[in-house]
Amino acid sequence: MKKIIITLMIVTISIYTFAAVNEPLQNAGFSLLFPGTGLHNTGNSKGGYIFNTVEIAGIIVSGFMYFSSDYYKNNALDFGSIAFSKDISNYNEKILMKMELYENSDYYNSLLSSKARDIYPNDTEKQEEYISTNTIPDSLSWEWNSDDIESFYFMRKQSRVLKQYFIYSISAITINHLTSAIFTFFNVNKKMQESIPDVSGFYDGTNFVLKVGMNF
Repeated sequence: MKKIIITLMIVTISIYTFAAVNEPLQNAGFSLLFPGTGLHNTGNSKGGYIFNTVEIAGIIVSGFMYFSSDYYKNNALDFGSIAFSKDISNYNEKILMKMELYENSDYYNSLLSSKARDIYPNDTEKQEEYISTNTIPDSLSWEWNSDDIESFYFMRKQSRVLKQYFIYSISAITINHLTSAIFTFFNVNKKMQESIPDVSGFYDGTNFVLKVGMNF
């Protein structure tokens, strides 16, 4: 959250700095902060509304994905707490991942010796350290029935999938901000170039004739 606030502050300061430099940078700065705003300022409302729509859709989708992911995550913790008659919300992620894959902690612990030998075939000290580090204590033990572990796994998986979609939607919002700023910058530059007076002249033998026109 702090990084987001600092980034917005930097962008806002940059906008006021751009305002003192030239119009293209000023409007590009506005579009970077609020996609489409700079295009509205230049009269390109159609383009502005497109970026506005993408931004609103992105915010709605990312919000939905975030809260849905959190919903499934909390449901899984509540489900496990009820199944084991103890609060598992304080279990770390490594333990929760093991709970998804193994029906009971005793079975998981029984596999540690063979895993340790596979990882450290010639080092008994390392094997003992591995077993000691990864053994599930009785205070964190669990034992599922087949239906419950499937439900727990499903909820946790849904939470992860939705969290990933949330990251994708945030990435889309970021791209929308950058694209809006770039499009606005070149759009304003093009309009400014088109409004530069067309100056030409010629000598008719007696006088020098200067012609000034405007491109629209």
